[in-house]
Amino acid sequence: MTIRRTIITAATALTAVALLAGCSGSNVADPTKSPKPTHTASATPTATPTVAMAPALAPIPAPTSKDDALQSSTKAANAFYKVNAEALANPALGIHYLDNYIDTSGLSTKGTEAWNVANAIQTYAANKWRQTGNPTTFVPDMRLSYTATSTVNGAAVPNGSVVLLGCGNVSGRKVVADAGGKPVPSEYQQNGSFAGELDLYYIPQLKGWRVHYAGLVQQNNVSPTC
Repeated sequence: MTIRRTIITAATALTAVALLAGCSGSNVADPTKSPKPTHTASATPTATPTVAMAPALAPIPAPTSKDDALQSSTKAANAFYKVNAEALANPALGIHYLDNYIDTSGLSTKGTEAWNVANAIQTYAANKWRQTGNPTTFVPDMRLSYTATSTVNGAAVPNGSVVLLGCGNVSGRKVVADAGGKPVPSEYQQNGSFAGELDLYYIPQLKGWRVHYAGLVQQNNVSPTC
């Protein structure tokens, strides 16, 4: 199964300095002026999970409009952040714990959310770290966020590709070292708000959204006010 959609990919910053970068301005994003690389992915996990996956959200109908796509993908985005926090709180769960929320076909591609999350989980496990506190929350600016038509198995999915632009919040989070663990560098202690972006696409066969990128805004012509 292949999926073709319009996205912008870049490595997610892992430090507090990057996440707390200043954000200002309110220019409306124009998808027609953004680079449009093509992404091809598998709609099913690329490897058999060795641990249980986090339960999926209830089936989500295919979006019927731009507003519908933005609303349902926002719900999926915040559910992803919650499950991601669970994996970082217990790195033994592994990357496939998030199979119902992210595009795990991107595991070998640096800059995709699957690669970023897998790298973080491996780092936490190797250093005997775990995340405590609240998961990231995200509130999109619906004036800036936009959708596009994606193609899944040759079939067009109107509004099936979403770029959410808005404000993320990482307040109340702390990374701690367990017994025998290495000291946690200060840059891992994130706090406050950041101008963020999430790229998701809808897979009809799975009746849900999958996250391909989550991090700082990658659009050159827009910066949400946070």
